[in-house]
Amino acid sequence: MTAVTHGARAFDPAAAARILNDRPRPSTTLPVAPWAAAYGFTAGRPGCTIAGPLEPGPGFDPARAMTADLSRPLIIATVPVIGALIIDGADRLYQAHRRGLGILPALVLTEAETRAITSPARTRP
Repeated sequence: MTAVTHGARAFDPAAAARILNDRPRPSTTLPVAPWAAAYGFTAGRPGCTIAGPLEPGPGFDPARAMTADLSRPLIIATVPVIGALIIDGADRLYQAHRRGLGILPALVLTEAETRAITSPARTRP
């Protein structure tokens, strides 16, 4: 898993997965429609042009996303001011939206856990 950047922050999904493995918790449900809209997946459906306030990342491949395992919970970071942010699972969100699903399973990191997997984002020259 590669780092997910949002603004000046980078989140490490692999480190998040290790925390969740070490500290299991019940999953919650994530409503697909509002999150799909935030990621721009609702624009131009069925092709879903990506244009929203959040981004799935530069390596996002819609065709590959349609093969993602929807039983794997998304990983949600809890970020002060922003609230919640998907740091692993944009591919599953895309597929769920395309398939018309209403909810997906998700695991939520606490603010402290999120801080532990957050670093400054690298700036591009």
